[in-house]
Amino acid sequence: MKLLDRRGYTLNGILSEKSASPISGFQGVAKRLGYDLLPAHLVTKSAFAQWVKAQQIDVLLNVHSLYVICPEVLQEVQIGAYNLHPGHLPECAGLNAPSWAIYGMQTHHTVCLHEMNQGIDTGRMVEEITFEVSPQETGRSLSLKCTRRGLALIKRLLDSIEQGYILNSGREQDLSQRVFYTKNQVPNQGEVVWHETALKVDALVRACNYFPFESPWGVPYSRIDENIRIDIIKTRPTRQPVSGLPGILKLKDGKIFISASDYWIQLIKYQVNGQQPDAAVKAGLDGLQCDMAW
Repeated sequence: MKLLDRRGYTLNGILSEKSASPISGFQGVAKRLGYDLLPAHLVTKSAFAQWVKAQQIDVLLNVHSLYVICPEVLQEVQIGAYNLHPGHLPECAGLNAPSWAIYGMQTHHTVCLHEMNQGIDTGRMVEEITFEVSPQETGRSLSLKCTRRGLALIKRLLDSIEQGYILNSGREQDLSQRVFYTKNQVPNQGEVVWHETALKVDALVRACNYFPFESPWGVPYSRIDENIRIDIIKTRPTRQPVSGLPGILKLKDGKIFISASDYWIQLIKYQVNGQQPDAAVKAGLDGLQCDMAW
């Protein structure tokens, strides 16, 4: 963005990938507002630095982009380049921070705004907000909370720049504490481990739930031998103690339950071999044991 003294901002460019629904998605909104979209991958090209220089870009904001901005582009930004990260830094750098927070059964989560440098999520912290995580949180709901709070951080940053100063209440990151999560890093490769507690299993399922959007972690699943795959979309831990082995399926009153290490878990929404299970399929599951029980 190029700042116009105290009268507001001029939005010089929006970089985004094409969505599956260009009319109703982000691209459609930008078009209706009269903005042209540039391909998001341009930020990785040193030639894009010439566009940034020609446009006299004061502030570059990076929000939910999977591309690493090349150093030449960052050098041409006149005031600063800032990244909105949906997780606590440096302990949750990289991708899918909301999912990792839910899977880690954290009671609080952080969204932060930091300066961009040649590293990934390594720049000086400008400001951050920490908030409570609901026990029923999903990957989607926590991501939305990060977005709402992140927009407030961006507004405060732009207001401070417009008033002639930049927020300086942040901190340098202690990179010795850095934990970095990659795109393909998923707990247990998405397969449910039934000797975990019922709450831990439910946390994995919720961490994967971005419905109606595609989950970056996919759908957690369990196998029974090589013939049966159960995709687990939504669960409900019960307070009914398990007295036997983990990973056992039980049919009761038309509902399927699976034993974790401590309590039974009800499968609320699931598929068996890619199909919604009927009564006969459910009956066939009764008494079987899932893989990854130990």
